[in-house]
Amino acid sequence: MHIACNKSHIKLNTLKNTMKYNHIYFLGLILLIISCNNKKDNSTPASNNKVSENIQKENESPNESNQTEKLKAQETSKENSIPEAILVIKKQFGDINSSIANYSKKENKDINISKDINPNNYAFEGASIHQLAIANLDRYYEGTDLKKAVVTFEGANEDLISEYYFWNNALFFVFKTKVNYLKPKWADDFKASDTKKTENRFYFKNDTLIRWLDPQKKQVDVTNEEAKKITQEILSDSQLYKNLK
Repeated sequence: MHIACNKSHIKLNTLKNTMKYNHIYFLGLILLIISCNNKKDNSTPASNNKVSENIQKENESPNESNQTEKLKAQETSKENSIPEAILVIKKQFGDINSSIANYSKKENKDINISKDINPNNYAFEGASIHQLAIANLDRYYEGTDLKKAVVTFEGANEDLISEYYFWNNALFFVFKTKVNYLKPKWADDFKASDTKKTENRFYFKNDTLIRWLDPQKKQVDVTNEEAKKITQEILSDSQLYKNLK
């Protein structure tokens, strides 16, 4: 009886030891699997990013995607079309001036387009002339089509000559020359040759300023607030000169 109990005790211990080692084995196996998975996750970040990008593209609606591509294409087309438009403008500018002798000319002397005299219908560019004395307008027509308008503002110590060019009744180019005299014209020692000239060139397409060259012939940002203001003033003045009787 005692021997049988000892045998049973030995079998029980053996079973416990076997279960203990099995437990350790399975625990080690689980840790090994977790470690392998972590290495796999860390070794493929690019793949995960690619999946995320694909999911994002899948979630993006076709309309949004098409709209984005359309806007990019429009911006590229706009940038590419500006140099072509400038070439067209230069050709039209040359054609008009080479044919100026064949056009009919209409002169308007001492026109009332100053802000003081005509506050409801004045030229913006004339308002900047110090002590404006007189303004004259010359227009050149091919038949009934206005091709060129030249307005001259004369002040006490500065003049402004602005040339407006039209093609198919649309403004496409403006050339402004500002003349500053070192002395007022009424001064005893006034000399007409003592001047400083500055020039600005404005290129338009569909009533939009596409290029502005300053007196140094450097391009000015046509999207800034100053350019937007000048654009509105030029378009307003051009209509004033076109419609003047």
